[in-house]
Amino acid sequence: MWMELSRTILAQKYLRGNGIELGACNTPWPNPNKATIQYADVYDFETLKKRNPTAKNIIPVTLKDDLRDISGASQDFVVNSHVIEHTRDPIGAIENWLRVVRQGGHVVMAIPEMDYTFDKGREQTPWTHVFEDYHTPEPHKGEEEAHFHCWTTPSLKYFFQMLQAYLASFKMIEFQFVGFEVFVVLEKL
Repeated sequence: MWMELSRTILAQKYLRGNGIELGACNTPWPNPNKATIQYADVYDFETLKKRNPTAKNIIPVTLKDDLRDISGASQDFVVNSHVIEHTRDPIGAIENWLRVVRQGGHVVMAIPEMDYTFDKGREQTPWTHVFEDYHTPEPHKGEEEAHFHCWTTPSLKYFFQMLQAYLASFKMIEFQFVGFEVFVVLEKL
């Protein structure tokens, strides 16, 4: 319930105008402002249906997850849930999401807190590891189900603080742990 409320509040504040949601599958973010949203995923619509045979109301996907066909500074927001930990290059992914967002636009994320998922007991991902991934990215190998990175709430906050200093293209305006995930909102400068 708290996560649904948090998502609704964040959606009310930041999902306005035109935007993109990554990885919605059958549980998209609320859309109380009636924003125009395009949906992107690593899989096309037919593949999502095959991979999730019991899921009802799978959202039709119109974009590839790399957003290569989206012009820079053309969107008001990019939103996603439980996506960043599946990327091999989180810095590159966030940089790309910021690329498509207009100045003053938002990147809104829900990120699982590792201590409340199957990642509990794993070594948390240090900044140095993510920074190396950014400078020497591995090619995509079709292993999207894996969590390549995992963070506790403090280590995730540190990641975003370091990223903000490194990229200098956004400010972090929301950071809140709720339930088993952390909600992060970045505003493009």
